[in-house]
Amino acid sequence: MNVLILKPRLDVMFKKGPVPTEKGAIAPIRVHWQNFVEERVAYHNFQKDNVKVIELPLWQMTPKLVEDLNADLTYIPHKELHCFPTPPKVKFYMQTVIPWLFSVDERGWGGGKMTQVKTDGEKAKTGLYEEYQEEYIKKNLSKFDQPKIQKSGSGLPPNFIFFPCQLPHDETIKYHSDYSVAECLSSVITFATHWGIPLVVKGHPINPGSMAPLREIVHKAQKKSRGTPLVWVEDVSIHQCLANCMAVYTVNSGVGLEAILHGKKVFRFGSTDYDAVTKKIEPTYQSIRNSWQISPYNPVEPYARFFEKYVQSHVDTRKWAWDRLPR
Repeated sequence: MNVLILKPRLDVMFKKGPVPTEKGAIAPIRVHWQNFVEERVAYHNFQKDNVKVIELPLWQMTPKLVEDLNADLTYIPHKELHCFPTPPKVKFYMQTVIPWLFSVDERGWGGGKMTQVKTDGEKAKTGLYEEYQEEYIKKNLSKFDQPKIQKSGSGLPPNFIFFPCQLPHDETIKYHSDYSVAECLSSVITFATHWGIPLVVKGHPINPGSMAPLREIVHKAQKKSRGTPLVWVEDVSIHQCLANCMAVYTVNSGVGLEAILHGKKVFRFGSTDYDAVTKKIEPTYQSIRNSWQISPYNPVEPYARFFEKYVQSHVDTRKWAWDRLPR
């Protein structure tokens, strides 16, 4: 089988921009993309396939290129079928919030995947959930570098609900949600201030400028909150926020998956790759109020099984391909 792997050039922007002749340094977060390509090459070489890797800036990859090269199987990064129409025999790959895990799917990534992980009512069969809690949470790991865990003085109020902000124009909002980040944030603020429930909102660590409109929504609400704590944070670890919150409300952030590791209830306004163990709601006062009235439950057991299946259905770039080959 002839296999083509399109590899994004990792030293330049994924969006259209300048392309220096000489390659520069690769940011640590993007090293995992390099590892993914190497893992796939190893896998297909072991299968005796003919493998070709073409490296281009992401924005230079086109459906016509894929069609002209006419491989038996083509791996395409950071795209989805609905916006990158291609012939059959393609797989789209994408980095997840756990940076060494990559999804591979015939239709897309995140909430756009054809094959979503589902729960099956069985108990977890491995200790993956606990292993990731030990490695990921206790080591304060995330897709982006996090501030150190603060033993005191974090500024977080007691008994709060948590809203992690996303980049307003990110593709996961554009493709996998009917609602904007601002719309969802505003609705959660309305609910929290009406009932006097503390709310913590965390800005996204990338592109702080895009957070300005969301920060302004919080600041305006603070003036009308009648004493309800509304806290905007940037220099507090995501894991400190998740460990101390009562529940998480998100559009469709990868933080929702991290919240699952923390055993927290997650309510989402958009589509995700963790739909099976979270509840979708609307950005309205009544919908959020209804979610708040859901009887308490212990999600750890279904979470453990779901997370186990989630990890097993993704490519772990820390492991080599033959670990998963059929014997």
